[in-house]
Amino acid sequence: MKPDYYRVLGVSPQAAEKEIHLAYRRMAQDHHPDRNRSGETAESVSMALLNEAWATLGDASCRRAYDRSRRVPEPGEVQEAILAAARALLCGEEEESGNDLLVSTGPVRLAVRLVPGLGAEELNVWLQSVGVVRGPKPVDCAVVLACRVLAREEAGLRLRTLRFPAVAIDLIESRAFGEFPCSVSEGLFRPFLL
Repeated sequence: MKPDYYRVLGVSPQAAEKEIHLAYRRMAQDHHPDRNRSGETAESVSMALLNEAWATLGDASCRRAYDRSRRVPEPGEVQEAILAAARALLCGEEEESGNDLLVSTGPVRLAVRLVPGLGAEELNVWLQSVGVVRGPKPVDCAVVLACRVLAREEAGLRLRTLRFPAVAIDLIESRAFGEFPCSVSEGLFRPFLL
């Protein structure tokens, strides 16, 4: 893990470029081996570390990349990233947005919903909406991709008793609840499963 370069230079992450430069110069003078022969500061900060911190924070693009790498994403952002990756994998190059997709692969049509979490209530709402989706142009299977399937036992029982194929996939645990109607639809979702 990289050291905290802001702490090394003794500045805040919001510091201006000029403030970072002044802090580096001051610390470089204090810690330079030619100026400080006693070695008192050698333990606290090495010149190599100071130079590394300055090389990173002194260059605007390197600093932006460093700041991005330091940032810990919020839980919702992680879920959104997972769902966006799943959407991209299913849609390929096409720019699809939204949580409801209609995916066709050969003769197989699939209604797909992407959700952060699937609890008992969300499962019931989703299953009711799938009946509407089956309407005039029926789909062969309904699939929900969730970061977490919270109502696992209920999901498994409910999906097995439906009159049409439906599957819930937990993207974090790579587990499917329900059964795919054919190998084509199962193959499409294989990348999400272990």
